[in-house]
Amino acid sequence: MNDVKIGNHNTFVFTDMKTGLAKVADLLPKLETKINYKSENMTGPQFFSRISDPSNKNYMYWYGRVGPSLKEDVEPNEFIWKNEKDFNNFGLFMWLSNDDVRPPIHYDMDHNFYVHLAGRKRWVLFPPWEWPKMSPYPRLHPSWHKSQCKFEDPDPITCPHFFQAEAREAILEPGEVMYIPPYWWHHVQSVTGSVSLASWSDSGVTRAMKTLWQRKLFFEKIQNQNEKISAMNVYIDQIFQSQYGDKAKEMKVLMKQSRWAPLAKTFSHIQSYQSIEECGPNFNPSELQKLEMDSDLHYAKVKLDDCQGIEWNTKMRDIGAIRDQELMDYVETIASEVVGAENFNNWQNTCLLRDSK
Repeated sequence: MNDVKIGNHNTFVFTDMKTGLAKVADLLPKLETKINYKSENMTGPQFFSRISDPSNKNYMYWYGRVGPSLKEDVEPNEFIWKNEKDFNNFGLFMWLSNDDVRPPIHYDMDHNFYVHLAGRKRWVLFPPWEWPKMSPYPRLHPSWHKSQCKFEDPDPITCPHFFQAEAREAILEPGEVMYIPPYWWHHVQSVTGSVSLASWSDSGVTRAMKTLWQRKLFFEKIQNQNEKISAMNVYIDQIFQSQYGDKAKEMKVLMKQSRWAPLAKTFSHIQSYQSIEECGPNFNPSELQKLEMDSDLHYAKVKLDDCQGIEWNTKMRDIGAIRDQELMDYVETIASEVVGAENFNNWQNTCLLRDSK
């Protein structure tokens, strides 16, 4: 067993150091990037011996693909994937831990059939539309797709609405299977030492959004930085308008309040934009730029609509909430590439929210 995680805290913190803010972490000394565990390699018998030892004071956690030596022990299993392609792309994962181990509250972007084999495990799930109450980390943050709230002790400033969130609870016993839909937030806790299996199947959202994220936008060709910022502002305003109409301003404010306001101290030392003029001059596009912007906006609308309903022809709340998260992730990413990830919060306050004050 490679990379067994061992720590003295029951919540294991995982970070993505490829995100925009992680890449400029040297400019942000208050940015949280550290993991809180060490890793060791050991055999299966050594792992189970240590978690069974009463003198062991550490929390221990391992996950990885089910290897050939265990394959026959977990068959048949083809029914827990949508199709063979998902099995080949994702594979089957195993989760092992001693008691009281948990990851941070988070969501996953794909379908998950979770098979519990041994021990007891507690799940608390929050529907996608409760995302504002989860205080999500921004897409630029090393802890993106995780909540800024600590499940048992949420900070009333960081997570003022956490206790108002709708939730569902389940205690999994050996032999039970649970389906976790895409974008459902979850807190997972091993009540006792536990062994579980997880399978993921593509929800289609990542596939729908991938080409949008890769598309080169019209304003990226503008050489003058101020003009580029101005053109980008118009593009992002139009995206919010096309998706939310009269609620566009409200959703901009919600992005700020739920995702970025809890991180205010991280950016307190970054010099603020001094005036609205720093958002760039009024954008006066050429005829070619108008055509290119209209094409980009139409493409974004099509992909965000796909994001809402690529597999579900429905207007249910969960689909709209998925769109909200993906749109805000997209806006944070394209804006940070122009103004810099470390400056996104200031750009948001001064430029994106200029018509909301």
